[in-house]
Amino acid sequence: MNNARDEVPRVSVDSVEDWKRIKSTYMDAVLSQLEDDGVPPDSPIIKYMQRYIEQVLTSAQPNLRVNGRNFESLIDQHDEPDIEQFDEALDRRVWALADNRLAWHKEIANKRRTIPQEVQRSLQGLFEQERAEERFLERQDDILDQNIEDESDDQRDPMPDFHKTSAWAEQLAQSIPNQTERSERFETVAEDIRKLHR
Repeated sequence: MNNARDEVPRVSVDSVEDWKRIKSTYMDAVLSQLEDDGVPPDSPIIKYMQRYIEQVLTSAQPNLRVNGRNFESLIDQHDEPDIEQFDEALDRRVWALADNRLAWHKEIANKRRTIPQEVQRSLQGLFEQERAEERFLERQDDILDQNIEDESDDQRDPMPDFHKTSAWAEQLAQSIPNQTERSERFETVAEDIRKLHR
């Protein structure tokens, strides 16, 4: 039965003084309500309600946790002032910091594992890009050298080409009358053949 009770979460308060304040506030609220309802202060109902509230609060004490410790253990230790009180808020803060520290260690371990690979990939990418740019520049230099050679070829002396072109023009001028005469003869012969076939 005790184990089942321990499994139920307890109501937490920060200190015994807070519990005393809760008891006092509850008692004052009930008595104030009775006064508002017109119950005289010396009525037996007031005494009955005070006893009832005391019983309710006493029965609630096993469900209390004061600063991280069970209420019963605090009552037993009032005789032992040497025992340092447990600070539940500080304990929660310590555990939160420990969890936070663990999360940071995991993140650092992840970064130690992944960042060197990312840096390596970045450097390889930069080296490959640099090599590609060097190859591109080499090709551009080759094209530029070829263009310079072509330009130097274009800038050679045009006179030999002019003489060749002039010679072709003269040959053409001499062959035009011969070709014209041949074409006229061809037309005549073609006309004669057509006449024969009719």
